[in-house]
Amino acid sequence: MNSPGDDETTDRDLDVVELQATAWLSRRDRGLTPEEAVEFARWRAADGRHEAVVAELGAMWSALDDLSAPRGEVVRFPSPPAESRTRRAGWILWAVAAAACMALIANVALRSDRVTEPPAMVHYETAIGAQRSITLADGSTVRLNTDSAIEVRYSAGERRVELARGEARFAVTKDASRPFIVAAEGTESRALGTVFAVRRREKETELLVTEGRVKFGATGDRAPTVEVGAGQTSVCDPQNPQPPRVQTLDAGELARRVAWERGRLICRADMPLAEVAAEFNRYHRQKLVLGDAETGAVPVGGEFELAKLDALVGALEESFDIVVVERGAERLTLKLRRAGREPVGRDDQ
Repeated sequence: MNSPGDDETTDRDLDVVELQATAWLSRRDRGLTPEEAVEFARWRAADGRHEAVVAELGAMWSALDDLSAPRGEVVRFPSPPAESRTRRAGWILWAVAAAACMALIANVALRSDRVTEPPAMVHYETAIGAQRSITLADGSTVRLNTDSAIEVRYSAGERRVELARGEARFAVTKDASRPFIVAAEGTESRALGTVFAVRRREKETELLVTEGRVKFGATGDRAPTVEVGAGQTSVCDPQNPQPPRVQTLDAGELARRVAWERGRLICRADMPLAEVAAEFNRYHRQKLVLGDAETGAVPVGGEFELAKLDALVGALEESFDIVVVERGAERLTLKLRRAGREPVGRDDQ
């Protein structure tokens, strides 16, 4: 049995951990450098209490954010002007100390009477053409692709993310007591510690695993599931009673599938223009429209920067005998070149 002195020492140690965790959370909110992110990960891994306190305080801070901001909106605070940088250090220390006091008071209250309300939801999204990196309360990271949205709910028993639309890559911090679950249109991807991407399509959900293993399938106790390992992909239709199909990818195809994280589209030599146009249309408000099926079937190989629509169109005109026959603010109509047909001039000419 511990003596009263031992209990006091334990409490003091925990108070120090909580203060350190609060300082790390404050630094994380304003944005960690790569070096700080590594140091933060090492601090969390050094002691089991570190990770537990970070998760608990992070959940409380998320709840406060959810109460103070309109649901579904991201609040952005203006940065201090350049001339005030000399006072910034003092302001940060004051903010960290105030936040630490609030967190410690709330933490004591939670220990004596655990809250039974549903966990708070935090919403993140990207606009068309944008990507965003997010660090969650447990240190897991999310990379949101273009026109994507997630809703994050952490509780004592699980870490749940709803992929409302689009595509996201998840690098999950290991926590055997709380599985990491990504739900998307009637499907679930369940992992403990791994790296994987989930994409919502019109009627299906696509999973790509680059590290570890993920349990994947439709929601429901009787729905069939499969285990998808590193270098494998799977597609699930929640209306299909059969288990999801699993495919193993070679190194080249795996690199092509993850190229969007670098802002690139890698096209196979036999990739039809219709598929290339569909991918680019995810990133631009000005859409590529194909004039006929023959144009859509033209194979387009190569690597393109997703942000540069004009560069793609120029390459199609120069190397693939494709011309722009109609050019507008919202659409570019492409057709295979025909003898005697003049292409539409570019706007900047």
